[in-house]
Amino acid sequence: MAEQRYRAMVDVGARVSVTEVAERVGVSRQAAHRWIRWYRDEGLDGLADWSR
Repeated sequence: MAEQRYRAMVDVGARVSVTEVAERVGVSRQAAHRWIRWYRDEGLDGLADWSR
């Protein structure tokens, strides 16, 4: 799952829309935005598979 989140962040960094990224990985836009926030706040550690 963490790898999927990382790939999604690479796509977002490449200017792919959050909506498109969410559709590609099969999550809601809200979940994708949450991943972006975790990545912005914590870097790769924020994308790790651990209970929040």
